[in-house]
Amino acid sequence: TAKRYDKDKEKPVVTNKLVDGQRRKLENLMSRIDKPMNIPGQTKDWKPSDPKEFVRNVMGSSAGAGSGEFHVYRAIRKRTMQREEYLNKQKEESDQQTEFEKRVSE
Repeated sequence: TAKRYDKDKEKPVVTNKLVDGQRRKLENLMSRIDKPMNIPGQTKDWKPSDPKEFVRNVMGSSAGAGSGEFHVYRAIRKRTMQREEYLNKQKEESDQQTEFEKRVSE
C-alpha cells in the first residue's frame, strides 16, 4: 500500500491497487487542465562509452584466471561487443544514406 497526502485535506490517502493510484493521478491532472504540461521530446541515440586505454590485471577467460577476474573479463567483452555493434550500425546507416544521396543526384 502506498500512502499519499491529499493536498486539499492534508490527510493520507491509502491506495491499495495500482489502478487506484493511476486514477488518482489522472484525476489530479484533469483537475488542473489549464496548467501547461511538459511532454518530453525524443531521447538522444545511445552511444557507447569510449574504450579504456589500459585495462589492468585481466587474464581473460583462460584457466589461469581467478573467479573474480572472469566477471571483469565478461563485462569488458560485453562493452566491446556493444561498441562494435554500434559502430557497425552507424556504418550501415551512413552507407545507406550515401547510397540514397547517390540515387537522388542521378
